[in-house]
Formats: sequence, structure tokens, C-alpha cells
Amino acid sequence: MILGVLFLSGCVDQIDFERGDTEVLLVVEGRKTMGKSPTAIRLRWSAPYGIDDNEPVSFAQISMFNEQGDAEYFEEDPLKPGTYISSGEMITGIPGQAYFIEIKLESGQTYRSVPDTMPYFLPLHQVYFDLTEYEFFNEYGFPVKKDRIRVFVNSSFPTIKNGPYFRWEVKDVWSFNEVLKPWDPLFYPKTCYIEEVTSPQYIPLFNGDIQETNQIEGQMVGFRDINYSFLEKHYFNVYQIALSAEGYAYWERLNRVTNQVGNIFDAPPATVRGNMYNVDNPNEIVLGFFETAAIDTARFFTLPQDFSGIPIYDICEPDYRFTPPRFNDVCDNCLQIRNSTLKRPDYF
Repeated sequence: MILGVLFLSGCVDQIDFERGDTEVLLVVEGRKTMGKSPTAIRLRWSAPYGIDDNEPVSFAQISMFNEQGDAEYFEEDPLKPGTYISSGEMITGIPGQAYFIEIKLESGQTYRSVPDTMPYFLPLHQVYFDLTEYEFFNEYGFPVKKDRIRVFVNSSFPTIKNGPYFRWEVKDVWSFNEVLKPWDPLFYPKTCYIEEVTSPQYIPLFNGDIQETNQIEGQMVGFRDINYSFLEKHYFNVYQIALSAEGYAYWERLNRVTNQVGNIFDAPPATVRGNMYNVDNPNEIVLGFFETAAIDTARFFTLPQDFSGIPIYDICEPDYRFTPPRFNDVCDNCLQIRNSTLKRPDYF
């Protein structure tokens, strides 16, 4: 087993969740964070279970309110239908204050969230990773071994009356270089950058009410199989998300329902109601949760030498049966890789 340790912190945010059934339901996702930061809200119609193509909800009017009655308004992103963004300049996220949103659809239906109280910021102290091997049975019933990287956190928190309540997200970002072709002077290889949720089927949670100490040690927050993406520098962004008690209860219900089957981007086979409701029809089922959160972030990267001794297949190995050699399609056009972009992250 190989172990790596890093001490870092920062702040970032983002989240995604959708659910489906034979009935089409409104799915609302959004999060208000501390300070004067922009807020994003995504509106979708649910899709049948197992289908990840959800129709966005456009032309809605969305407002966010604080306890003093101040309002902040959202505009739909012209490049991302169903995603609405606020400037973050009108309402400041303050721990201990409650916030809610109001959504008016083009059809005239109005939806609101139950006010959610923003928790206090608690720092993430340490992240580290290890490399391990696990065994599973393939589709033919034969045991197969694979190598995996796991991400852990250590943290601590002051003694408080209730909580704290945490959820963690891990996203990894890696680069992919197209192959150089000396025989083709017109081909200029690109570098793509790909962001992925590290382990979307895993929802790590922490409830301070049932913890005997104020220490969090060895909490696994993400994992993924080792593959060709680790042949280049590979970043991991770890988000420690402090939640309200109601937000924690929502994610705990979701975790029980999904039961680690599929992932939170897929539609779980049962309904998990959040804090959204139809103003004129409270019995309507509305999915998702508008939450407040205080987030700390740790970022680290791995290099190819961290995986010495672990065989990693290079998908861009040339096929010399052809002249000139042929390559995997993504080696000629890395934009075919899911979630790929040519925009280089600032920290890369």
C-alpha cells in the first residue's frame, strides 16, 4: 500500500443531482454559500430511471431572499439551458442566517424552498490518499483484481450544541494530450482537460450529534480505479461541505434510498423529497434541495511516478498493423472524451 499526505485548503462549490420515475417531476438543485458569491440553480424535469438525459426547464423567473426580505434575481445562462445564475452582489451569505428561493415557471406555477439556515465555517485540515487493490467478479463470474486510489480526510471541530454536519465531494481534473503525428504536418495536437466526479455512487456523510469526540480521522471521501488518466498530472479537489441539520437529513435519506446503487447523477428508483414545494399545490412532489453551505476545499495532485509498479494501459498505443499507425479516436480528438474542454484550469 502506498500513502500520500497533503495539507491544503481553499473554497469552491458545485453540486449535481437528478431523479426520475414514470411521472415527470420538477427537479431543483442549488446552493447558497458564504460571502458575496454567485449562486447557481439548475432546473430539470425528471427522466425515467437509468436515463441521464433530463430536459432542462427554461424561461423561469427565480429570486432568492434573506431574513430581512432582500431579494436577488437570477438570469438563465444562454450557454446552459436550465441553469440560472445570480451575481451574488445583493445578498451576502452569513452563517446563522436563513435563505430561500422562489421559482415561477413559464406555465405560471410557483415553487418555494423552506428557509435553510447557513452553518458556520469549519476548516478541512488534512487530506491524503493511498493506493490499494480490490477484487470483484466480472460478467463471466471470474475474479478480477484492480488497482484503486482512495482519498481520505482528517479534521476537527469545536464542541457545539448541535452538529456539525458534513458532506464531502471529490472531483478530479486531469489532462490528456493528443498524439503527435510527424507524418501529418497539418495535425496540431491539442491538450484537453477533463473534470469528473471521483466516485458519484458514494455519499460520505458525518453527523457530529452521534460522534463521541471532536475529531474526524480516516474518513474516506472518494475513490476511483487507476487508468490511463493517471499517465499525466492528475488533480483532486476535495470539498468539505458544512450543512444545516435539515440539509444533512436530506442527504442521509438520499443515501439510504440509493443504497450505493447507480450514482447520484442517475435517478434513484424511489422518491426523495427535499425542501421545495408548490405554493398552490403542497401535495405536488418536487425533487431536490436548495441548501446553504459553508465550504472548505483541499487540492492535491498525483504524478505518474506515484504509480510506479502499477501497470497502466496507455490507450494511445499505436496500432502498427496499419500504415500510418492508427490510434484510439480520442487520441486524434480529445474533445470526444466526456466532460472535456480546451480551457485550462487556473491551478493546472
